[in-house]
Amino acid sequence: MRWILLPNRLEAAGHITRTREHSDRRVVTLRSGGHVQERTDEFSGPLAGRLDAATTPSPFLEQAEASTVGLNTTMGSHLAEQDALTPRSSQRPH
Repeated sequence: MRWILLPNRLEAAGHITRTREHSDRRVVTLRSGGHVQERTDEFSGPLAGRLDAATTPSPFLEQAEASTVGLNTTMGSHLAEQDALTPRSSQRPH
C-alpha cells in the first residue's frame, strides 16, 4: 500500500501539482512541476547520446534490418497463402 502515498510525496517535494478540473470532484489531474523537465534531461541526455551512438547505422545494423524485413515479408506471404487455402467458412476471425 506504500504506492498510495507516492502522489503525496511527489507533491510535497514539488514534483507534481494536483488540480480538480472535472465536474466529478473525484477526478484529479496530476501535472509535473516546472523543474521536472530539467531533471529528466539531466538523466536522459547522456543516455540519449549513448543510444544514438549505439544505433548509428553500421553494416551490422543494416544486416539486422534487412534480415528483419525479410522475415516479416516471408511471414506475411505465408499467412496470405494460408488464408487463400483455407475455406471461408472455417477461417477464424482476425
